[in-house]
Amino acid sequence: MDNMSYSIELTRYFDMLRYSRFMTQADLVDGIISLRQFRRYLNGTYRIPQYVINEFSYKLGFKPAYLILEFESARIKETQSLNEFHNHIVNGNYAFAQSMLQEGYFKFVFDQNNEKIFKYSLILLNYYTKKITESDAIYQTKKLVNYEKVLKNTVFSSTEMIILTSLMSYPHFDEKDKVAKLIEFHIDNPNLIISGHNSKMLLLCIHQLTEFYGINQNYDSVINYSKRGVDIALKTKSNYLLVDFYYFLSLAYFAINDLENYQSSLFKCYGILYAESNPSKIKKYYQLIEDDFNIDFDKFITSYINQKNKNHID
Repeated sequence: MDNMSYSIELTRYFDMLRYSRFMTQADLVDGIISLRQFRRYLNGTYRIPQYVINEFSYKLGFKPAYLILEFESARIKETQSLNEFHNHIVNGNYAFAQSMLQEGYFKFVFDQNNEKIFKYSLILLNYYTKKITESDAIYQTKKLVNYEKVLKNTVFSSTEMIILTSLMSYPHFDEKDKVAKLIEFHIDNPNLIISGHNSKMLLLCIHQLTEFYGINQNYDSVINYSKRGVDIALKTKSNYLLVDFYYFLSLAYFAINDLENYQSSLFKCYGILYAESNPSKIKKYYQLIEDDFNIDFDKFITSYINQKNKNHID
């Protein structure tokens, strides 16, 4: 992170702390700097100097060194809360996501990447709850990531890549081929994504690419990228999107009439689904799977297990 970004985020953190201690901005800066100068730190016109960091810390009741440690810890907690918020949205738990907003979880978002993810998640929430149209969601997402400019980049932040790949999920987004090629290139060259070794970001990119190839009935690519997603998830011991990758595999194998791999993938999908123990997600995938394959999912699993046991005995 560059010095200016760090300065902005630390100033936002001070702003959050003073609010939580029922202080106004004027109370915080009194006797230290002008209110105008504080706002210059907030908007990135100037970097906050060490002596101001020290004075703000003492006024808030912290030793400067301890406050910086808490700042770093708070960034991690903020990211975790935003990941939870985003996951509730994509899994259809809109009421829970709305409750997080109402309870003021994100009144202050001080990490700049987190701020973009938060705005992106709000776009999704508004789209899924039909508060905005698909064209509105595409326009707002493009604007958020500065689409035309960012496409000219070679190196991307993980946040930029996540938001770019999200455009692939909109049925009427008309530049999917362009974004798909960009994603493919960066999956093969992950060093060009500044992600802090964020495996979830890479899995999300692979997920969008796999879904794109599924819609276009390119089943070999679906199988290839789904397997890559499974491998990464298993190596990092993460269930993130693992259900989806097994689901995509079962669809692709079913389409090419490879029944053995179709059944095996669907069985693994079932196992991960129940390991996650998310009732709304279980309900969602039961409906998808039973509609896609015209089966009773529970009966399919029972039959699959019985057949495996029979083969083992034989």
